[in-house]
Amino acid sequence: MAQLFDVVETTTCSFQPDHEDDEDQAQLESDFVARFLEQNDFYREFWGAVWDALLIGNGWLKIYVETITEVIESTHEGGGAQALEQLLTGDDNQIDIEVTAFNWLDKKAELWRATIERTIETPKMRFECIAPEYIMFSPSLSQFDIQTCRFVAERKLYTVSELIDMGVPKDEALATPSHQDEYWAGAVSREGEFYESSDKHVGGDQDATHLKECYHIWIQLDVNGNGQWEKYSAFVAGRDGSKLFDLTPEPTTPIITGSPIIIPHRIQGQGMYDLMEDIALSKTGVLRNYLDNLSVANQGGLVFNKQTITKEHLLSGRVNRVVANNGPVSDAVMGLPNTDIGAICIQGLNYLDEVGTKRAGAALDLSSAEGQIAKSSALAAAGEFANKEAMSGYFCANLVNTLLRDSYLLAHQTLRNNFAGRQLQAKINGKWVTTDPGQWPERAAIEINRGLTTSEKMRRSNKLQELLGMQNAWLGQGADGVLSSVKKVYNTASDWIRMNSLGQPEEYLIDPDSEQAMQAADAHAQQKSQMNQQMQLQQAQMMAFQRDIEELKAKNSLLEKLIDTEWKYFDTQVEAGLKTADMQLGVMQNAAGEIQQGEEQRGNGQGRRRRRAN
Repeated sequence: MAQLFDVVETTTCSFQPDHEDDEDQAQLESDFVARFLEQNDFYREFWGAVWDALLIGNGWLKIYVETITEVIESTHEGGGAQALEQLLTGDDNQIDIEVTAFNWLDKKAELWRATIERTIETPKMRFECIAPEYIMFSPSLSQFDIQTCRFVAERKLYTVSELIDMGVPKDEALATPSHQDEYWAGAVSREGEFYESSDKHVGGDQDATHLKECYHIWIQLDVNGNGQWEKYSAFVAGRDGSKLFDLTPEPTTPIITGSPIIIPHRIQGQGMYDLMEDIALSKTGVLRNYLDNLSVANQGGLVFNKQTITKEHLLSGRVNRVVANNGPVSDAVMGLPNTDIGAICIQGLNYLDEVGTKRAGAALDLSSAEGQIAKSSALAAAGEFANKEAMSGYFCANLVNTLLRDSYLLAHQTLRNNFAGRQLQAKINGKWVTTDPGQWPERAAIEINRGLTTSEKMRRSNKLQELLGMQNAWLGQGADGVLSSVKKVYNTASDWIRMNSLGQPEEYLIDPDSEQAMQAADAHAQQKSQMNQQMQLQQAQMMAFQRDIEELKAKNSLLEKLIDTEWKYFDTQVEAGLKTADMQLGVMQNAAGEIQQGEEQRGNGQGRRRRRAN
């Protein structure tokens, strides 16, 4: 069971599309059926059937729809006839509405208070693991499909009260034969030490709790006498079927079966008991001889002198007992010789274990201490038990292709036939999906992707991880939509999560096709567009700024030239002015010199004139 659990848990079942435009619908139905099975405790019953199959060859599952009837009482207040009419309008599940109380609050204003009872019937899909000893089917020489069997029956034990609730009249329910498990060796064996053959112990002392033996039957009958059979379901009471409570046309037998070792052309397969029966019996014989030998070694036969040893002392069961002796010890007690066969027995047991491992594969060997130690090293487990795991993989492949595959097909058909017109919802890949099973087409082909054994899973997990790294590198190099895509990366990561039994991918990943991912992608695209616009605006502003700088540089160059010209002109004017000033200064200096010379001459003449006067 432990070996098969991981393999089955990672197995996926997908309905095959009928044409190109049917791919999305087929995938939706596959995901919906898978989620529906998970939400309705299918796998609890499935593993019970796997247990039965591994043990005795066949596991049996029943998938059917049970109608749950519920009466709900409620009180409402409103106004007007239209509001009351809307209140009494039923829905898909509602089969009856009854007004149990009605009062006018204000008759003139047409205000009222009403109490109503709604009878609601809701279909509920049920899964049931049937004990193999409670199943009967007609023998067939060439068919291995339970749907093609002429006769299939399930033994059921109902109390008188349950039969009355099912519509059986009280007198007929009481007259139905009580259960007789002594005819059912399998049922007695399954109960073990808790079995009680007396009906008063099983069903109690009250008539209402007495267990009655009934049978659900699916049979091919030619009711019209035209040579063409039709399939009917029947509900009968007693081992002889003396009471027929119901006979209804039903095209499908709601029972499936599976086996770890399929026998061609037979419904009945083989289980671990069939493989290991002779080995188990042989090991029992060897082990008993070994234990007997240990007992002889611990407390073997003795030869004693009854004149000196009391027999009572020798027969004492105490360990290291005391024996009274009145004579020489060597003559009083002597042990009988025995052969130690312990080592030979151990070798025999080991040999039988090896034979069992070859027959059952890793299912037995990996539960040993050696197998548990090897599990600590992934490479050691992969190398040591790869071949032994092949048998476990074979068992699991057969169970998956029988029990699990047929469960998907029967669940799909049951949803189509019994939930037509109902809008069912399920959360798939992170988003809620609504569908009407009545609109689904009939499916007969299904693809099974079987889970892997330990070594297979290890190899595939490593390869998926390597592929995920390459895909991320490709996307980083701009190969999105060319060599890979985000959706492809999501598929790889989802397979890796399932491969390592981490749960559903939506717990860790967001599906790129989901509404949330699309909204995020739109937001990222809008943000990227805004960033591109901002970058373009910044580039335009940068280019305009560069143009302004260039224009400024040109203006500065022109200004420099103008300033240089003006400066040269000013320098020329200054130089010319300086030259003119120098010339004027020279003229002025010459004039001043002449004036001074004239004054000196005039002064000299006046001096001479004074001297003459004097």
